[in-house]
Amino acid sequence: MFKSLLKAKHIEQLKIYGLIVTWLLYLVSLPWVYANQKILCLFYIVFPGLYLFPLFGLLIHESWHKYLPSVPNKILFPIFCFMLISDPQVYDLTHRSHHTDVNSYQDMQFYPLSKIKKRYLRIIYNFFEIFLGAIFVMTIAGIRLSKEPRFKKQYSYQKFLVFLLCRISFIVGISFCSHLIFGIKTSDILIPYLSTYWGGSLIIHHSMLIEHGNLIVEDKLPQRNIRTRNLKSTGIIEKIVLIFTHDDPLEHTLHHSFPQSNTRPAPDNLSMPDGSVYITFWDYLGILKDMLIGIEANDCKFHHNVQ
Repeated sequence: MFKSLLKAKHIEQLKIYGLIVTWLLYLVSLPWVYANQKILCLFYIVFPGLYLFPLFGLLIHESWHKYLPSVPNKILFPIFCFMLISDPQVYDLTHRSHHTDVNSYQDMQFYPLSKIKKRYLRIIYNFFEIFLGAIFVMTIAGIRLSKEPRFKKQYSYQKFLVFLLCRISFIVGISFCSHLIFGIKTSDILIPYLSTYWGGSLIIHHSMLIEHGNLIVEDKLPQRNIRTRNLKSTGIIEKIVLIFTHDDPLEHTLHHSFPQSNTRPAPDNLSMPDGSVYITFWDYLGILKDMLIGIEANDCKFHHNVQ
C-alpha cells in the first residue's frame, strides 16, 4: 500500500516537472522551427504551443488553490506565472477578488475598471479584452491594484519590480539559449514568441469569458456562483474548445461552489448544483456580439439543463 502511494506521488511529480521541461524545450526550439519552416511553425505553435500555454494557465490556478498533489504549490505558483510572463502578485490579488466577488463589478479579474457607464467606452474596452485576452485585462488590473482601496495596502511596488525582473530574465534567458544553440536572429525569435503568447492569452481569457463574460448577477454569493456558466461537451466545436482549455469551462460552477475542494475531476461525493447553467459555443458567440456592441453586462437567461 505504502509503495503504491509512493509510486503515485512520484508519477504526479514527474508529470508536473516533465511539463515544465517540455515548455522550456518548446520555447527554445520554436525560433529554429520558425526560421527554417514557417508553414510547419504554424502547426508547431498550435500544437504543442497553444495546447501547453493554457495548461500552464490552469497550473497557475491550481497551484494558487494548492490543488496540485505531491509538489510545493507555493513555490511552483510564481514559477508558472513567470513562464507565462505573468505577474504573480496581480494574479494573487485578483483571484482572491474573483472568488469573493464573482459575477459582480467588484471582481477585479474581470472588471478592473468596475462598471464602465458610457457605452462607447465599454465597446473599446471589450474590443481589446476580446482581441488581446488575458494580457490586456491583467495589465489593466495591475495598474488599478495600486490605486484600488481594497488592495492598495496589499500591493507592493517592491514585489512588482522583483517579479518584473524575473519575467524579463525568463524570456530573455530562453531567447538567448535559442540564439546560442541555433544562431537565430532576433526577428525569428520575437515573431513566434509573440504569436504563442498572444494566442495563449486569447485561449485562457476566452475560456474565462465562457464562464463569466458580460455576466452580472445581483444576488448573494451562492447564487452568483451557481450562475457561473459551463460549456456543453456535446458538439464538435465544443469538444475542440474543451481540449485546448483542458476542460476548464466544463464544470466550472462546481469549482466556484466548492473552491475548498479540488473538483478536477469531479469527486464522487460532489455533483453539479441544481440550476447550473450550460451554454453552447454558439451561445458564447452571442455573448461576444453583445460585448462588441456595448450591451451592458447582465444575467442572460440560458437553459439550466444539466447534462
